[in-house]
Amino acid sequence: MTLLFKTVEFQTGSCSFGIGVVVEVNYDTEEVKVLEDGGDFWRGQLDQVSLSEND
Repeated sequence: MTLLFKTVEFQTGSCSFGIGVVVEVNYDTEEVKVLEDGGDFWRGQLDQVSLSEND
């Protein structure tokens, strides 16, 4: 299963999270790029994201 174009929640800090759509996935490096609802991009590791219940 690919995460591309899926809505995910991602961890931005120890107790803070964001939500957005995955626009890029690199499974070799385990990195993702997420377009946040506000229009900004977030980059992080696959283990920092989880599928949103809305998707």
